[in-house]
Amino acid sequence: MPKSKKEKGEKGRLLQIQSQGIEIPQLEGIFNLPRRFGLSLNTIPDVDMADEGKSIKITVDLPGIAKGDIRLNVEKDSITVSANTRKEHESKSKNYYYSERSFSGYYRRIPLPTDVDPDSSKAKFNNGSLEIIIKKNGAPRGKKIEIK
Repeated sequence: MPKSKKEKGEKGRLLQIQSQGIEIPQLEGIFNLPRRFGLSLNTIPDVDMADEGKSIKITVDLPGIAKGDIRLNVEKDSITVSANTRKEHESKSKNYYYSERSFSGYYRRIPLPTDVDPDSSKAKFNNGSLEIIIKKNGAPRGKKIEIK
């Protein structure tokens, strides 16, 4: 059946399979698949890094994560932050049962601009924000080269 101009102009509402002439609702937007299956698309946390003279301060945003779920590894040239969390929800009534599980996590390896002393690392976690302070252990890597 031919479509009216109005129906043709409604972009994104219908997806037509050309070979069979069949119309089906467009799946994008109907199903939020990552959320529906308990997955998170935001697996790389936001990071701020500041040079504070003799130390480097790194702030990592980890919303929805508990302090005990965070793993932090500091090496002389990088930091690795990872966290996983699992949430479960269950509702029961006489003729109704609902159960939902979700898993989310973060992972980020952060290269540092200079070598650091891993033993001097200090970390605080407050309101979804992880703050790490590490003392520098040497000159910045690399060399600035003047272009002529």
